[in-house]
Amino acid sequence: MKNRKNRQFAFTLVELLVVIAIIALLAAILFPVFGRARENARRTSCASNLKQIGLGWMQYAQDYDERVMPASNGVQEWVGQANPSAPPYYVPRTGFLEPYMKSDQVKQCPSVTVDESVGYVTSADYAGYGYNRAAFPITSTATPTSTTLSTLEDPSRTVAFGDAGQPRRNSSGSLYKAAVVYIEHTGWTAGGGRARFAFRHLETGNVLYADGHVKAEKGKMLLSSYTNYGGGTGTLTADEVRNMGFGDIDRDNNPATFEAFTLENDG
Repeated sequence: MKNRKNRQFAFTLVELLVVIAIIALLAAILFPVFGRARENARRTSCASNLKQIGLGWMQYAQDYDERVMPASNGVQEWVGQANPSAPPYYVPRTGFLEPYMKSDQVKQCPSVTVDESVGYVTSADYAGYGYNRAAFPITSTATPTSTTLSTLEDPSRTVAFGDAGQPRRNSSGSLYKAAVVYIEHTGWTAGGGRARFAFRHLETGNVLYADGHVKAEKGKMLLSSYTNYGGGTGTLTADEVRNMGFGDIDRDNNPATFEAFTLENDG
């Protein structure tokens, strides 16, 4: 009787394999869903960060007769004051917007990965967002840029900040992502077009426009190859740049223009 009872409630090998297969199938279905849900939460948190940055940016302009914050004044970038004993490259709790935000964490996208903090800045710099230095340039003094809010002809379509980074290849040929504090366009040769828009949130990236609204945008590829700034030789192909999650914010599909980064309303 005892042996028959044990056999009655025991699993066979086939039954165990079936159960394992079902669990594996459910995991394969559900894990991507959970991953997308987590990334959606990070995208929402990122949008909230940019919204707070936008409010601080507007408050700064109001305090300086509507003159907007410069990208740099030679001593500090928008993200913080240069640190002579770097790294980190920026002194914590500094920067033009510090009086308005009181937080370094707000300056960093929650989806920035470790290798994006290699090179130009480190993870201690809370990088991840870039400032449009084509429209809001570097100044040589401690005063704000001469650009005013009224200078913006189409603020709802002019980039102020956005998810940003830089695709690079090092001397050994390995690709990596470097963090930057600016955001640029391929067509803007004055800045080298180095700082790319990063679409790190489910094929989209968050952009703060100069009127204060935040929108998730898709990155575009405009060139077949891109200049490499990582110390290695050669260029980066469009596929390499795209696969690393970088591209351009663009409206006319013309790499020679950078309409989303200018002050003018040019269509």
